[in-house]
Amino acid sequence: MSPINLLYLLPLIFLAYFLKATAGFGSMIVMLAVGSLIIGPVPALLLTAFLDVVGGLALLKIDSTKDSKRLWVPLSLAMLIGVALGALLLKLVALPKLQYVLGVTLLVVGLWLILFKRPNTDLPSQAMPATHSTKDLIVCFVSGTSGGLTGISAPPVLYYFANRFGKEALRRILTRIFLVESLTRITTYSLFGVMQLRIVLFGLAAIPVMYLGLYVGNHAFFKIPETWFRRLAGVIAVLSAIRLVTT
Repeated sequence: MSPINLLYLLPLIFLAYFLKATAGFGSMIVMLAVGSLIIGPVPALLLTAFLDVVGGLALLKIDSTKDSKRLWVPLSLAMLIGVALGALLLKLVALPKLQYVLGVTLLVVGLWLILFKRPNTDLPSQAMPATHSTKDLIVCFVSGTSGGLTGISAPPVLYYFANRFGKEALRRILTRIFLVESLTRITTYSLFGVMQLRIVLFGLAAIPVMYLGLYVGNHAFFKIPETWFRRLAGVIAVLSAIRLVTT
């Protein structure tokens, strides 16, 4: 990767993390769909995994809460176990068929968010439950497994938690569980020697632009009405589905 590639990537990185701040996800989708055309799919995957860890930690600080560890720790563990299992199953599953199934599912969820999901004033916008339910754990586990297999983990958690919470609580959930996924990815890549020093240096150089995207996106997040927030999440989901079925 040459320095000129970084210049080409900077606007894309800004957009990716603008979306991550406004919707809680989408950075991996944008970077793999477009960034892979600039630097190749594997470097784009590694670079985004690195930036997702840094960006996820930044969002964690921006959106800090006093939510109970009895909620987040079990959900995070379920996500982590799912990602690890998905990575192990990758060699045993017919990935193209799985991608089509997941792509169609994600397309349905995205269209539901755009066309049919209406804001419910009864949904809690900020408050979170003190602890988890068994269904919460199952959804996070399935989501993590999907992410380990295909790189896309949004459909289960997006559909499930969008039915239960308003945009602030939803973004908080997505930020935290996707941070766990990113940490699992980067740890796995490092242990297996896939992560390269040039990727890390590339990522460090891009951090200021990433932070700018998060900053602008976070301010936009609080100004976006609930309806448009869900439509934005739906558009990202539809683009994810297109990427899955065309890859």
